[in-house]
Amino acid sequence: MRTRLELAALIGACMGLAACLPGLPGGDELGEDPGGSEALPMVGGGDFLIDAHEVRVADYYDFLEDSANHPSALPALCDGKQSAFLPESWHSQLERNDAAETPVVGVDWCDAWAYCEWAGKHMCGLVGGEPATLEQAGDPALNEWFRACTGDGTNFSYPYGNTHDQAACNGAGFDGDPDAGAVVSVASLPGCEGGYGGLFDMSGNVWEWTNECGLDEDDEDDEDDDGPVFKCRRRGGSYASSPDSLRCAGDNLREPLLRTSTTGIRCCQLDASGG
Repeated sequence: MRTRLELAALIGACMGLAACLPGLPGGDELGEDPGGSEALPMVGGGDFLIDAHEVRVADYYDFLEDSANHPSALPALCDGKQSAFLPESWHSQLERNDAAETPVVGVDWCDAWAYCEWAGKHMCGLVGGEPATLEQAGDPALNEWFRACTGDGTNFSYPYGNTHDQAACNGAGFDGDPDAGAVVSVASLPGCEGGYGGLFDMSGNVWEWTNECGLDEDDEDDEDDDGPVFKCRRRGGSYASSPDSLRCAGDNLREPLLRTSTTGIRCCQLDASGG
């Protein structure tokens, strides 16, 4: 536990930063390297690139281990972040036999943003790399994630087509795998490919944070009379999601510091040179 003097020094050091980054646990708290994963591939339709599948536990371990190269500050919306980048139930995730190929979960929006920046990429927002507004969710000409999921607007329902297929992707009631009701290894379901060739799991498995944040006008904090709540968009649905949430247009607004066992990461990039 930090002393009052240490806390005072920390607060002083944080002045002028968008958000002060908490220290990352090391040693046993970081856990054992799951190893075994190759670099995360990217695919694209010409104007940008997107991760071919969700960020894996092994990818996120590499990020945690390389703390010297973490971003020096977070966006202002992360000001209330009190914990390091260690995900919820991290050791349980490492203990999975398929940890090297399982999507990382239990991350908040700030964890996802920091990972993408560390990887030389950016959290998916507008084509061109800028953040999107909540109102720019469903325009394939503007929105990177939606554009990729719909194959540049070819399919507006699901990444694989316009009719829901319960056996294609890992959503609620998925009947293509005996472990339904839990995450599956990335890119392990051939039917869950699209809207670009080589792009997997845009529907189901885990929700993915995007750089689309703003005031949720439909959710006012009546108890504190503070008005609309600031939230960020998750997209794609998860293993627990209904067909409606599994659509490319399906989305979910949550407060940025929320961590759940159904939420993970996917990043975008301007081009092969990074950014």
